[in-house]
Amino acid sequence: MNISLLSLLQIALSLAGLVCCYLFYLQTHGKNKAHGSVHPVCNDGSCSMLIESRYYHLFYFPNWYFGTVFYLFTLIVAFFTNTILIDLAILGSVASFITSLYLIWALVYRLKTVCKICYSAHTVNLLLLIVLILRLSLR
Repeated sequence: MNISLLSLLQIALSLAGLVCCYLFYLQTHGKNKAHGSVHPVCNDGSCSMLIESRYYHLFYFPNWYFGTVFYLFTLIVAFFTNTILIDLAILGSVASFITSLYLIWALVYRLKTVCKICYSAHTVNLLLLIVLILRLSLR
């Protein structure tokens, strides 16, 4: 199996996205109640503020549920060169990027907070979209 540099980048970005989802899982389920948050990423209270807001859920599920499915899918697609799979990943990535734009708007203008995990995930979403488009165009 020949894995290209773009595929390796896609794997790295997918894993970074999964780490963001895991940090939100920990924060949501209070796995670090002694520190009040997942230390040191959310030690300023911004994550708690976000989790208690209506922007944390999409269709009654926390956003990290959808992120986990998306990042696992893009991770799997990185090992294949099938154009249909890459097209599906791009479609999911476009949806993820549009959702990211909405959530950035909510963070900046509604909640007026800085969430390091959120901005990291949004950056991963943008970079994944770019990498997937490059993979498709270079085929």
